[in-house]
Amino acid sequence: MSEKSRREQLTNYIATIEGMIKRTCNNSAIVEQIENLKSDIQNDFFTVLVVGEFKRGKSTFVNAFLGEELMIADVLPETATIQAVMYEEKKTAEVLYLDGHKESGVAERAFFERFSAKNSAEAEQIKYIKVGYPCEILKNKIVLVDTPGVEDLNAQRVQVTYDFLPKANAVIFLLDATSPLKRTEKEFIEDHLLNRGMSNVIFVVNKMDMLDEDEVDLEAHLEQIKERIKSAFGKNGEFEEPIVLPVSSRLAVQGIAINNQEFIERSNINYVKKQL
Repeated sequence: MSEKSRREQLTNYIATIEGMIKRTCNNSAIVEQIENLKSDIQNDFFTVLVVGEFKRGKSTFVNAFLGEELMIADVLPETATIQAVMYEEKKTAEVLYLDGHKESGVAERAFFERFSAKNSAEAEQIKYIKVGYPCEILKNKIVLVDTPGVEDLNAQRVQVTYDFLPKANAVIFLLDATSPLKRTEKEFIEDHLLNRGMSNVIFVVNKMDMLDEDEVDLEAHLEQIKERIKSAFGKNGEFEEPIVLPVSSRLAVQGIAINNQEFIERSNINYVKKQL
């Protein structure tokens, strides 16, 4: 069966199920999930979530990935909302609120500052922010999603991440080079990724610039992280050959800001983008 035929068959199945639900219980939450599923199939998006505990540098990584210091990044858990970035020729932003209304803007740092964790009163009313951005790697219908930290003490922000996980086709899981794969990270991967059937995970080891190259063999350190991942999940047969990519997002963003190609190359962001 061709890809087109499979897509049409799946769409017909979903339409049948949707009709049954509307005739019986008409559960609005389920109907909304079905509408989202239909939209994903029709648009054929490949959704990649950037996930990790706060202070792992997720937003800085997304900025390095995009090539601009766009998303708000700080030592605090700054990302208060889901931010889904997809390809557009012009920079656009659309805020989707929980009550259904929308607000349009331009994808600029000043716009996003309104919805950071520091302005939590407004942020808690938001479902997610859709960002259009001219990033070449997103052209092939890839959506890159920046999420709140999974250990954030604000339960609302944690739930936002959990609710978005079923939409993901793949996950970029950020680890800290100085303390990789903590117990809480292992539990999150087991409980919220593997238990949902999500094993398409790429481990990005951030903050490599925090390691002293005179004291730490970087290649050996990465091998130790790989072995730690294999050991942690080996009993389930997951991540037998984990994809582990080192990067310094902070160095990449600094290089981008001052147009320093040496910083950008040392950060390893171009290699990570190529591998992704």
